[in-house]
Amino acid sequence: MDVIAVIQSSPFWLAVAVAIMGLCVGSFLNVVIHRLPKMMEAQWRADRAALDGKEAPPAETYNLVTPRSRCPSCDAPITALQNVPVVSWLALGGKCAACRAPISARYPAVELLAATLGVLVSLRFGYSWALVFGLVFTWALVALTFIDLDTQLLPDDITLPLLWVGLIANAFGAYTDLRSAVFGAVGGYIARPVAREERSRHAHSLRPIPRGRRARIAPLGTRDRHLVARPRAAVIAIALTGGVGSGKSTVAALFERLGARVVDTDEISRALTASGGAALELLREAFGERYFGADGALDRGAMRDLVFEDPAARARLESILHPAIRAAADAALSSSTGDFALLVVPLLFETGGYRNRVARTLVVDCPEAVQVKRTARRPGLSEDAVRRIMGAQWPRWRRLQVADDVVWNGGERRELQPQCERLHRAYCALKGGAT
Repeated sequence: MDVIAVIQSSPFWLAVAVAIMGLCVGSFLNVVIHRLPKMMEAQWRADRAALDGKEAPPAETYNLVTPRSRCPSCDAPITALQNVPVVSWLALGGKCAACRAPISARYPAVELLAATLGVLVSLRFGYSWALVFGLVFTWALVALTFIDLDTQLLPDDITLPLLWVGLIANAFGAYTDLRSAVFGAVGGYIARPVAREERSRHAHSLRPIPRGRRARIAPLGTRDRHLVARPRAAVIAIALTGGVGSGKSTVAALFERLGARVVDTDEISRALTASGGAALELLREAFGERYFGADGALDRGAMRDLVFEDPAARARLESILHPAIRAAADAALSSSTGDFALLVVPLLFETGGYRNRVARTLVVDCPEAVQVKRTARRPGLSEDAVRRIMGAQWPRWRRLQVADDVVWNGGERRELQPQCERLHRAYCALKGGAT
C-alpha cells in the first residue's frame, strides 16, 4: 500500500502527516510574522518618497526569502539544522548556537500551534478539499493573530487572498453555498469601518489619511464629532509624539511660533522631579535617597538606568509620575488660549493615557540611524543606551500606522517649516467644527 493510500484510509496517519506539515508551516509562519510588517514599512517609505517627488533611498533586498535568517544578537547565520521546527530549539536549549543569547519560546510555540490546529482540522474534515482549504485558512489566521498582537496590523497581503480563496472554496460547496459566502464577505467588509472607528474613538472628524499618504493633511469634514473627548480643554488639542531624537521639541517650537499653545509633558515631568517638585516625596518613599542629587532633585540618569533594568521599578515610577503629569497637562489644556493646544507626549501610544484628550495625533518621524546619532550627542548617553531607549518605545512603522498626521524630519531643517505651516492651517480650521 502506497503512502497516499495509507493517509487516505487512516485518520491517524492523516493527522500525523498534517502535524509534520504544520510544524514546517509554523516555522515559515514565524518568518512571515517577523518580516511582513517590516516589508510593509519599506513599502510605505517608498510610497512616501514617491508622493514627495523623491527617489526612495536604496535598500537591500528584504522579503520572505532574502536575506537568510540570522541571530539578532550576534548576526550569525541560522543553518538548516538549527531551523528544524521545535527540535532545534530544544536541542539548543532555547539559545543561539553562536552567542548563546536566548531565543524566544514563541518560535516553537507558533510551530506547535500550527501543528495542533492542523490536526484538529484534519480530524474534522478528513481527507478532502475542505481539509486543504481549512488548513490554508487556519494557518493564515495564526499569522494574522500574531501580527495583530505585535503591531495591530492586518496585512492586506493575507486578508484579501483569504477572501478570494474562501469564495472559490465555497463555489464548490466546501463549507456553505456560494450565496452565503458572498453575503459573509460583504458583511465582513461592512464591519471593517465600524471596527476601525472603534479603534480610533479619539480621532476628530478629519478623514483618516490613507496608508502611505500621511505626510499630507486630510481634508476637513463634519462626521462623528461625538467621538472626540477633550476633558476640560479650552481649545482643540493635538497630540505630538515621536521616537527619541526624532525632533519633537524642534517641531513643537515651530508650531508655537505659528500661534499654538505648547503643553510639554516632558517639561511637566522635569518640574515634578526638580528640587522642590511635587512628586519628590512619593519618589523618595518608593526608591530611597540614592536616586536623588545633592540639590534634592531626582537623578534622572540613575533612575533611567534603574527602570531599564527593572520592570517593577519602571511600573512604580510610572504609577507615581503618570497621574501627576496627566493632571498637570489637563490643567494646562483647560487654560490654553491661541489657535490650538499642542500636547507633546513622548510615549503617547505606549501609555494610551492621553488619546481621549486630543482631536488628532501627529508623529515626528525620521530614520532610526538619525535618532541614534542625534540622541547620542546628549551628555551621558552612548549609542547602546540610545538603542535601549528606542527598544522600550514603539517602532517607527507602528507609530506611523496609527498616526493621523506625520511630519518628516529626516532631511534638512528648512523642510520642516512648510510641513508645519500646512498642518497649522488645517488644525486652525478644526476650531470651526469643534463642539
